[in-house]
Formats: sequence, structure tokens, C-alpha cells
Amino acid sequence: MNVRKGYQLNVDTIESLEDVKVLLHHLNLTTYPEGDDWPVLKKYFTTEIDIPVLLSEEELKKEMETKGYGEIEQ
Repeated sequence: MNVRKGYQLNVDTIESLEDVKVLLHHLNLTTYPEGDDWPVLKKYFTTEIDIPVLLSEEELKKEMETKGYGEIEQ
């Protein structure tokens, strides 16, 4: 069995507000405006990022044809 080592947060190690800021910064948290909590969270999540999404097979075919790759055979 393949195992990857991971670590869980031990809240007892947090001693200051600065510790909380460091943790939150390095956890790279992301949320989405479609979520139910967005009205509360949007105050804190102000850095907008682009997140690549996977295209369906149909969307991929249309995208490639639009860019001049011709019809995609299966």
C-alpha cells in the first residue's frame, strides 16, 4: 500500500494572532462565490484568482474547432 505522510494541525501550538496569520497565509485557502457562506466570507477573500476547469468532451471539441484545429475524430 502506498502511503503519503501528512500532518494535522495541533491547535495547542497556536500562541498568538501572528501564529494564526501565518497559518492562514500558508494554508492557501480558496472559496467560491457560489457557496452559501459567501456573504459572510467575501469580506476576507478579496484576492481574485483564475482556476482552470476541466472541459467536457463536447466543450473540448468545440474549443478546438473554434481555434482552427478542425474536426476532432474519435
